[in-house]
Amino acid sequence: MRDHSINLEDFSNLTTTLFSAAMGQVGWEHFLKELSVQAGDICTHLIGFDLEADLAIDFATIGYDPDFVKTYNEHFAALNAWAPGFISQPAGIPVDCEVMCPTEDLIETEFYQDWLRPQEDIIQGGGALLFKHDTRVFALGGNIRLKDAERLKKGWLKLVEHLIPHMQQAFEISRTLAGARLETAVVANQGLREVPGIVMISEVGRIVFANAIAQTMLARGAPVSSDIRGNLRISDRSEAGGQRMVLHLLSHRLTSANPSFSLRVSDAVSKSNFKLRFVKLTPEAQIAFPLDKSLGFSSHCTLLIISELKPSADLVSKLQIKHRLTKAEADVACMIAEGLSIRDISEQRHTSIHTVRYQVKAAMGKLDVDRQAQLVGAVQRLGSHSPFG
Repeated sequence: MRDHSINLEDFSNLTTTLFSAAMGQVGWEHFLKELSVQAGDICTHLIGFDLEADLAIDFATIGYDPDFVKTYNEHFAALNAWAPGFISQPAGIPVDCEVMCPTEDLIETEFYQDWLRPQEDIIQGGGALLFKHDTRVFALGGNIRLKDAERLKKGWLKLVEHLIPHMQQAFEISRTLAGARLETAVVANQGLREVPGIVMISEVGRIVFANAIAQTMLARGAPVSSDIRGNLRISDRSEAGGQRMVLHLLSHRLTSANPSFSLRVSDAVSKSNFKLRFVKLTPEAQIAFPLDKSLGFSSHCTLLIISELKPSADLVSKLQIKHRLTKAEADVACMIAEGLSIRDISEQRHTSIHTVRYQVKAAMGKLDVDRQAQLVGAVQRLGSHSPFG
């Protein structure tokens, strides 16, 4: 029986579709569909893993029963007998499923009996890790029916080998373009004049993605830094500050009722202040921010937007002298103008929400405004026309 293989023209068409998907002209499913057909009508998938969180990031699949895809994400991802052996392999080489887990061991598992076997016994195949950074990997894989394995498997693994460098390049293009789209959306959504630092944080506090500006901040160590394991830290270099683990903040501050919060962080070295806004990636947030899974995004991630605040150096003094605000009232008024909520200010200043509300109300009275939005406008005008970046 002849091995299945594709010719040069078909391979060229396949890579054209691949780069079209990378540039957003067609969906990744469109590429996988063409790949599936070219490989002999097999099941194909692109999928990511967060090893530390033990989380599968569903990316795109073709050829699998939709109901089985759902049960995989809900249950069988944790039982995938191939996954440990696959993830242990180096990136950039084709891996036979027999190397991941020998068939004699596989058929004894619940994963085989209840997930692979009912789907026409798709027990053969293989794939490749496209990227393997820290605890995150992205992989291309294919499953072949047992009855077709002798005819299709060798050709599939050869096709994967030829596709690997093209797919790695395509993913880099996709990440770059997705990052640019995210930057544009954040600037528009947050009403900013310039691109902020943007960081994607995994469920366990690990940095998944950082744009160029955030990477510069991380390298400088202010206002954020990372430890040797890639865990994000907030580096508050004010006299009363220190380093705080982001995971602790996320677990205590982000809830379904409060899907976002902000902090103001000072850097005594550069004399700069920063606003850190954390946004839980709820379905509503995903409408505002275009998040591509090539960035490593999953619904368990949190978006961090880091903006440098650029008020006049003497704005607090101006509020105190011109409008007779107390130091506390002036500080709170500035924080309101920076976009922090009453609760955010309360937690940062280690005082009660009642006290912050009283200080806001007092500041509004002294600036002769009736609403909080008017207070923001008054503070910004005093700081020489919207000084907050």
